[in-house]
Amino acid sequence: MKITDNIANNEMPMWHGKDIYFVSDQGPNKRFNIWKYNLDDKQSIQLTEFKDFDIHFPSIGSDDLVFEAAWKIYLLSLSSKEYKEVDINVVTDEITLLPQKKKVSKQIQNSSIAYNGNRVLLEARGDIFTLPAKHGFVKNITQTSGVAERFPAWSPDGKMIAYWSDKTGEYQLTIQDLEKNGKEKTLTSFNSGYRYNIYWSHDSKKLAFIDQAMKIKIYDFDSDKIVDVDQGLYMYEGDLRNFTVSWSSADG
Repeated sequence: MKITDNIANNEMPMWHGKDIYFVSDQGPNKRFNIWKYNLDDKQSIQLTEFKDFDIHFPSIGSDDLVFEAAWKIYLLSLSSKEYKEVDINVVTDEITLLPQKKKVSKQIQNSSIAYNGNRVLLEARGDIFTLPAKHGFVKNITQTSGVAERFPAWSPDGKMIAYWSDKTGEYQLTIQDLEKNGKEKTLTSFNSGYRYNIYWSHDSKKLAFIDQAMKIKIYDFDSDKIVDVDQGLYMYEGDLRNFTVSWSSADG
């Protein structure tokens, strides 16, 4: 017995008593919806009214019919012919990987004031932020989930920001060029180790710092090289974090 006689796509028949449920795009919206054909009155009626998405994967049970539409699961009651979305709560450890908003005001570790005193750089939770001295916007200038940036330093000419980033797997000296919309550039290729506060020369052409081995180094932008200056003695974590540099006015 042929129960459909149209040019539409009629698929996935499901028998329930004297009713046959199936999906068809014969409706005015030309979308796959659930239809029902009754063997007694030989009439087909449309049960769902999805206009923007097709119905997929229908499956019938003793009391309900389940289907998917627009990436959501729906349940259609065979007695009332009403349908509703099924709330699905997937419990998994991967929920910890979802993006989250965090307050970082109590997790600030290192800072650097801009050359004109109008803004300040702050390090918190492995990201670098820039904040106004009085009024203005707060901006996360790194926004690198899973990457740690440390010890930010603003260049005296206000054109660049330097910091350490472990984006490559090891902490590397990194800069953002503020004149090129914050374009990031990695300056070093260290294999291992940890380094501390960064100190700009007055002409913004050199960077000085100390590493975990107490070695004092200078990066020169003109030569794109690092020079070993000296090495400290008996300096532990606290001493290394508090190590400071004072550049001469001639930066010689």
